[in-house]
Amino acid sequence: MVDVLWVKGSGGDIGSMKLDGFSTLYLDKFRSTEKLYRGVKFEDEMVGYLPHCTFNLNPRAAPSTHPPWTLLSRMSTTCTRMRSSLLAASSAGEAATKEIWGGAIGWLPGNVRDLNWRTAAHLALRTIRPRGVMLAGHGIICWGDTSRSCYENTIGLIADAAMYLNNQLVLRPAFGGQHTPALPVESRQALAATLMPQLRAQLVGERSKIGHYSDDAEALEFVCSRDFERLANIGTSCLDHFLRTKKSRR
Repeated sequence: MVDVLWVKGSGGDIGSMKLDGFSTLYLDKFRSTEKLYRGVKFEDEMVGYLPHCTFNLNPRAAPSTHPPWTLLSRMSTTCTRMRSSLLAASSAGEAATKEIWGGAIGWLPGNVRDLNWRTAAHLALRTIRPRGVMLAGHGIICWGDTSRSCYENTIGLIADAAMYLNNQLVLRPAFGGQHTPALPVESRQALAATLMPQLRAQLVGERSKIGHYSDDAEALEFVCSRDFERLANIGTSCLDHFLRTKKSRR
């Protein structure tokens, strides 16, 4: 019998993925990589060790920022992550985190290159954060003694963040408010039908690509906003994407 860590695969959509969307790692093999850690300058090396810990030859890649939190499993806990609030990427995120949860949620500054895999979980526990920590630029990482309690903790934190953000929207509109009204649905669909083949042509490679089109209320609110052009050009916001695409945030 062996202990296996199941983690949502890198880039997966947890709302629609199946069992094959999870990466699987031998827990003891992953923990043994702690002895190979050489410091912040060599952080990327740790990502390279993950395939050597793969259980059952699973090809699904593990997210770079998830496995370190298995150090918490020494307390028989499970953990998960959520980014619904985007508070982690906000310049006022640390203050908001303290306002919403007080001492129940900690704050870990910096980015993945500043996050010492060997000490992150211990730092969180030393600062007495019973429900989780906010990893700057990434999201909330939380835990529980069982999968069920971890799930309930996550849902509760999401609800707290949503209530806080909804209250903020009363004070000021999202993305600077509307700049341009959205086109009628027929016009949007016609434009998409024209643009999508051109976009796919730019992505031609060894494998064919399938595009996904969305014009829901949230997408329209963003693309029609005053801050759209500035925000759309900032670059990647998720640290896992940063490691894999090698594109820095401007």
